[in-house]
Amino acid sequence: SLDWGSNQPGCVLWWAVLGYGRLYIRSELKFQYEDVSVVAARIHRRDLELGLHRGVPTYADPSIWAKTGVATKTHLQGESIGETFLQYGLSMLRADNDRITGWMRCHQILRDAPDGQPWCLVHPECRYLLRSIPAAVSDKANADDVDTAIDDHALDAWRYGAMSRPHPL
Repeated sequence: SLDWGSNQPGCVLWWAVLGYGRLYIRSELKFQYEDVSVVAARIHRRDLELGLHRGVPTYADPSIWAKTGVATKTHLQGESIGETFLQYGLSMLRADNDRITGWMRCHQILRDAPDGQPWCLVHPECRYLLRSIPAAVSDKANADDVDTAIDDHALDAWRYGAMSRPHPL
């Protein structure tokens, strides 16, 4: 799952859905001030390190498909970030950006499975995500949402992954 960032940090998380329903976040990539081509190359490299083949979909922030560039009367010109990722061979899907349901889903996957461990486990090397989860605070205007004034980029990538429909038993 991916939350794009350019001037702000971006984050990619690699998820595994294990056979008994447990979710496992195995790896993360934090980036900032990098071109799409550089981020795409880093994603491909990490995929290879993890033994993944091309074609594994990445659920990404829907805003990466927004058109930028010169507007005409009929459309915006220019290639979106999502389209550029596709050009570099990454399989990108629009994540569900329902924030309230997404945070509820994140809470659900943190609940304990019958063995007493959370349904979603995070590898210790995913330090950005592990630092971000306990730092999350509720938005003052909407307690069901996370305050976006904090560094919420790893949290958004986590939410997009949770909303991609992996479901603990």
